[in-house]
Amino acid sequence: MRYQSVIVFGKIGEVEGEEKRVGLIAFLEKYATDNMEKGKLKLSIIFQKGEKFDLLYKNLKVNIEFFDHNGTSI
Repeated sequence: MRYQSVIVFGKIGEVEGEEKRVGLIAFLEKYATDNMEKGKLKLSIIFQKGEKFDLLYKNLKVNIEFFDHNGTSI
């Protein structure tokens, strides 16, 4: 499996439960998807193997870690 890491700075620790999960999904849909699609397109142009990158993208898992303004994991 391939993993994509996302580091978020802020006070997400103030949000709990279902709201936190919904917030994570919204964050990923808004930012990560666009960036991964752009990167996948650039790689497919460079290597002329777009179908390989489509498969990797579909199998991507996301690991998210939150930090406060001091850099402490929350």
